[in-house]
Amino acid sequence: MLAEQNIISQNSVIQSLSCPYPKRPSEVYDLGLSINYLNLSIFQDIIVLCKNTNSVEIINKIISFEKSEEQKLFKDYLFLLNIELGDFYYSGGLKISNSVDETEIEFIKPLIDQNLENLYLKVNKIKNDLSINSFASRSNGISELNYKDVFETCMSIRENISVLYHELYKIYPHGRVRDTFMELAIFTQEGSMKLRKICTN
Repeated sequence: MLAEQNIISQNSVIQSLSCPYPKRPSEVYDLGLSINYLNLSIFQDIIVLCKNTNSVEIINKIISFEKSEEQKLFKDYLFLLNIELGDFYYSGGLKISNSVDETEIEFIKPLIDQNLENLYLKVNKIKNDLSINSFASRSNGISELNYKDVFETCMSIRENISVLYHELYKIYPHGRVRDTFMELAIFTQEGSMKLRKICTN
């Protein structure tokens, strides 16, 4: 029964993504925005576990940074979407360049699903481990989670998202869509480096 619930949860996460199988560069950013929204909801869940000022402050900094990244992703998404729409109208509605064929998407869809499910499992485990640590701390008479553990948990979640983009980059056929996944991987990695500086200074 638990396994069935887990599968349902994984599927519901994939279904909640606005564009799990991107065919165009803008759709890659659309997927990135969906993952960013999920990320924010996870960090909101984590903040409930934080009882001391340092941990709450760290999480709030991370959430604020995630929101700034969301704005950048949305801006880039609109930029790419406008290019694609212009391309579509210019061709008389016949085509959009830099797109992946539907048959190619169908071929790699199982691999995309697998990677999205892996992300769900990894992130869920990271979050659950933090919850267990929080419970253990209270049981031992410790009233707070170590803020460093909270920070590294959030960074680990971001790292897994970067890994996802790298894996999707490997799966997709050569072209602009594939390159866009690498852009998001680098964007996430560079963001994590900036975030580490913000939270450790």
